[in-house]
Amino acid sequence: MAVLPPELIDAILARPDDDAVRLMAADWYIEQGDADRAEFIRVQCELAKIREANVRVKRPKNYSELTSREAELWQLNGNRWLAESELNTAIFSPVQFWRGFPTYLFGILPVNWDSFTAMLTRVPFLRFLAVQITPPVPPDWLAVLLPCRDLRTVHLAINRPPLEWEELQPLTQHPRLTDIQVAHQGRSLISSANRRRLNSQREKTQEHSTDESGRLSDLRARLRPVVRTSVSGLDTMSISHIPRQEINIARSLTTLRRVRLFRCSATNLRSLAQLPQIESLELLEYPPELPEILANCTQFRELHFLDHRVSHAPGLGEWLARQERLEILNIQMPIGTPGTVLRPLNHSRTLRVLRLLDWIDATRLAGFHFPELRELAARILPETILEHRSQFPKLETLSSLMPTSIESAQRLAQSNLFVPEYASMQAMLDLVPPDRSHLVELPLFGPNEPRPATAPRRGAKAKSPAEDAIPTLSLQLPNGLEAIPDAKSPSATSGVVTLAGWREFGTTHEWPDCCILHPTRIWLERIETPLGVMNARDWLTGPPTPFVGANWSAFIKVNESVRPEPRVLRWDLQEFCGIRAVWMGKQSVLRLMAEFSNYRIADWYRRILDLIASVRPPQGM
Repeated sequence: MAVLPPELIDAILARPDDDAVRLMAADWYIEQGDADRAEFIRVQCELAKIREANVRVKRPKNYSELTSREAELWQLNGNRWLAESELNTAIFSPVQFWRGFPTYLFGILPVNWDSFTAMLTRVPFLRFLAVQITPPVPPDWLAVLLPCRDLRTVHLAINRPPLEWEELQPLTQHPRLTDIQVAHQGRSLISSANRRRLNSQREKTQEHSTDESGRLSDLRARLRPVVRTSVSGLDTMSISHIPRQEINIARSLTTLRRVRLFRCSATNLRSLAQLPQIESLELLEYPPELPEILANCTQFRELHFLDHRVSHAPGLGEWLARQERLEILNIQMPIGTPGTVLRPLNHSRTLRVLRLLDWIDATRLAGFHFPELRELAARILPETILEHRSQFPKLETLSSLMPTSIESAQRLAQSNLFVPEYASMQAMLDLVPPDRSHLVELPLFGPNEPRPATAPRRGAKAKSPAEDAIPTLSLQLPNGLEAIPDAKSPSATSGVVTLAGWREFGTTHEWPDCCILHPTRIWLERIETPLGVMNARDWLTGPPTPFVGANWSAFIKVNESVRPEPRVLRWDLQEFCGIRAVWMGKQSVLRLMAEFSNYRIADWYRRILDLIASVRPPQGM
C-alpha cells in the first residue's frame, strides 16, 4: 500500500486549492507503480477546474471524456483505494474523493468516540464531515477537529445536552473551519448561554456577573467569523418555540441578518421583524396575523414563506409591493391561482430572484412582467418558459425542483440561460439518441394482478428456452399505490398499463414523460452504454437543486435477490421527499425516480421500496 510521504501531505494542506502540489503527488504515485491513481488525481483536478469555474450551459468538449474516465478508473480501483484509506465503509458511506483524495465523509451509522477519532487520523484532506456520534465524549471533544487542517464544514449529531459556549472555544483556533452545525437534545445554544448568565446574576455579585457577561461576549466575538450553527444566532438564527430570552439576545447581536422561525408567537415575531438589522426572514409556519404583524417593516431584502396557507393571506400582496428593497422572494404560491399575492409585485424593479414552490406552465405566466428578474425557480419548470423570455428581459438562471423530460433538458441546455440541473446533466445528454430508444417500455401490473413468473437462474453458459426467458422489465404496484385514472392510456382497461417511453401518462401537454401514481410521480429511463461510461453516483443523485444539494446520504440495499442489485438513495426535505434507484449492468444503466410529498412519509417510503424491489431488469442488461 502506497502512503503519501508526510512532506507531500503537508504541502497539499498548506495549499489545498493548488493543483500543482497534487500533480506532484500524482508523479509520486507513478514512481510507486500506481499509474491509475496518478491518472485519477489528474482527471479529478481537471474536473474540479471545470466545475468550480461555474461553466454556464456548455461544458468543455473534453468534459464527457473526463467524467467517463473518472468513472472507469473508479470502477476498476475504487474498492482498493477505499481499503487503503482504512476507512470503515460500513459506517462512512459514501466517501467522496475530490481532486484525487477522500475529502467528503458521510456517516450512515452512529459511531463511538474511539472510531470517530481514529477516522480523523486516516483522512488528512478531510473537508466535509457529517456524522452521528454516540456518547460519552470527553469535555474537550471538539478539540479533536483541530488537526484536520483543511476542514471547512462539520455537521455533528450527538445524544447529549446542549452545547455550552466554552465547548466551542477550541474552534476559534481552527485555520479554515467556516460552518459547524451540532444537533443535540435540549434548548438552543443561545438559551443555554443566556440562562447561565441569568443564574450567575442571581447567585453572584454584580461585579462577577459583569465579568461573566464580558467573558461570554468576548468568546462570541471570536467565534463570530468561524461558527454559523443553526442555533447560535451569530449570523443566522433558527428558532422553534422561541422564548423571550432569545429575543433579548437577538437584539444584542449586531451581526444577525437572517432569522428562520417556526411556531413563533405574534408578539415575538413582531419584536424580531422590527429589528433594523434583520434583512432576511424565513417563516416555516404561517401566522394568520402576518400582514398586520409586518405592516411597518420595509427593511427586508429576502423573504421566504414556506407555508401554503400564505396564498390566502389578505393584504400580503400589497405589503410585498411596499418592500422597496425586496430582491429575493421564495413563496409557497403558484402563479395564476385565484387570490394570488404576486399580482401587486408585477413590474417590480427590485425583484431579482423569484422561487415558487409549485409548478409553472405557459398559462400561469400570462400578464407577468419582471424587468429586473435574474433567476426564476419552480417545483416544475418546463421548456415552454423560453417562449416568455420577453417578460423577463434580464433573466439569466432557470431552476426547477422536479426532474424534467429529456427533451426539456435538451432544449433548456441549448438555450443561453444557465440551468444548473441541466448543465450538470450535459454528459448524459450527449449520450441520448434522438429517437428516445433509451426510454423503457414498462408493463405496469396492478397490486392483485398476476405477473409472468421469472425464469429460474441458470449457469453462466447455460441457455434458457425461449418460453423460460426472463420477461422484459416490469413493475408490480404495491397495495395502496395505483395509477391515476385520468392519466392512463385510452387503451388501458385494467391495472396492466404499458408505459411506452412514458408518453401515455401525461397529465398535461407540458408533461408527457412521467407516470402519475397517486400521489407520487414515477420516472423510469434506461441508457444503453458500456460499463463505466456513465458515472453511476452522479446518475443516482441526479442534478442538484435549490433545495437538494450535491452531498447525499448513503445508498441503501433494497432486495438482495434482485440482480443487478440496485443502489438506492432517499431523502426527506421539508415538503419534498423522494427515492431514486439505479441498476448498473454491463450493457446499460437503468434509473427509477419517485418523488412525493411528506404526508405519511414512512408509509410512502415503504411502498416505493416495495415497488423498487418488484423491478425485474431485462435479461442481459
